[in-house]
Amino acid sequence: MKKNKILIVLLLFTAISSSQTVIKGTITSEKQQAIPFANILIKVDSTVIIAYTYSDKNGNYLLKTKKTGKFNLYFSALGYKTQVTPIEITNEPNEIIKNVVLKEKSFELDEVIIQADKPITIKKDTIIFNAKSFSKGSDQIVEDLLKNIPGITVEGNGAIKIGGKEVEKVMVDGDDLFEKGYKILT
Repeated sequence: MKKNKILIVLLLFTAISSSQTVIKGTITSEKQQAIPFANILIKVDSTVIIAYTYSDKNGNYLLKTKKTGKFNLYFSALGYKTQVTPIEITNEPNEIIKNVVLKEKSFELDEVIIQADKPITIKKDTIIFNAKSFSKGSDQIVEDLLKNIPGITVEGNGAIKIGGKEVEKVMVDGDDLFEKGYKILT
């Protein structure tokens, strides 16, 4: 009989010491849209993390811990303000439901500079093509590059045409590389 009482006490002690608290819920935006991959952290203070998880694609999360005491739950996601909620976890196993609505975090940029090179420039009777804009990286000869430029065709005899009209000069950095003999290059 005495052994049975000791066994029951040990089983109860084991059950209590291994009890877990489950914290779960859904994270949504102010527009009532689920926020996927949000971070959920249980922290003792601002630096010590007790447990963490991420929300799924529907904004649902599930967090388990055996720790007891007073903690803070941190909810954060890219583009949203971090929300901190105090929580107390006791020795008793229980389930805590915390649904959270995160507010959007907007910010203003000082300056945005967008810079791009034009792939085609037209000057009087000259059309200038920026080779980098048309290169696919696998171009081994000039003909391969020229075939990538819209409106340009390379004939079987090596003649280069734009809109059906034969090109008189092909220049690279101001130098006429072909001097009327460009068919050899293609």
